[in-house]
Amino acid sequence: MVCFGSLMLLSLKRWSCVVLALLSSSLYAGDFSNAMQAALRNEAKATADKPDSPQTLQLIDRVAVAYLQAMQAQDNFKALHAQIHAVVMQRNFIRRNYLNGQDLYTELAKSRGRISTLLAHWIDAREQVQLQRKLLSNLTSGAVSEVSGSTFTYIPSPLDATSPESKLTRKGLHFNEESGNESSINLDVLRLYQAVQVGDSQLSAFKNALEWNLEALESTAKTQDTTDQPHPGMLDTMDRVLQAQNDLSKARYDNLYQRIRLCAQGGMAAEAIAAHIDALLLGQDSSP
Repeated sequence: MVCFGSLMLLSLKRWSCVVLALLSSSLYAGDFSNAMQAALRNEAKATADKPDSPQTLQLIDRVAVAYLQAMQAQDNFKALHAQIHAVVMQRNFIRRNYLNGQDLYTELAKSRGRISTLLAHWIDAREQVQLQRKLLSNLTSGAVSEVSGSTFTYIPSPLDATSPESKLTRKGLHFNEESGNESSINLDVLRLYQAVQVGDSQLSAFKNALEWNLEALESTAKTQDTTDQPHPGMLDTMDRVLQAQNDLSKARYDNLYQRIRLCAQGGMAAEAIAAHIDALLLGQDSSP
């Protein structure tokens, strides 16, 4: 007969898989390109022959914000949904031992309070998913709205010399040197390039933090499985995993947004930017 501790460990492992899967699942392949193309069709003033016009830059920014916020809203909802399931399993485990006479009232109350808090956040996250889908749908006239499906790789590869962002930045700096002028748009490109570099480092740190917290969660779950006793640090470990996931989720979307802004300020056409971002999300090399 499988003991409850083993079931708990299995549930936590599944939760860990869901959290890690957030690094590799979201919108359908090519949807950022689809969103950009639909928005361009709706905005005749944003023409492809003027990729650096103020209207086009504003349109790219609006599409980027709507698209990335829709993705992040889904990430948050998935993470909360998975954690609620895991905390409910932990509460049941604590309650079983409490009913068997163990002094676990404080832990039981703590788990119940945590479930209530998570449910409140879950309700808000569910509404945010619907809201962001609606906003994205409105911007693209219904062409892109659903936030679910195909395989993606969220963590963009760090910038190197062959990255489109690096090439655009070098081109802008070279223009400044030749002209002898400090063009504000090229200074913006340099600042954005530096922001992306900082974001790359943050992504690496947050990814490591998530992986280490998941290892701590698995170790704590194994202790429970071995002793068949609730571990006093389990709920706190779960909280740290969720926080680490949230930190990583925010950092990767900030990073992608800064990349989009950099490409736009550097004069890359909207369609080319969209293709580049889709390639990043798919883990493909989009370098020309």
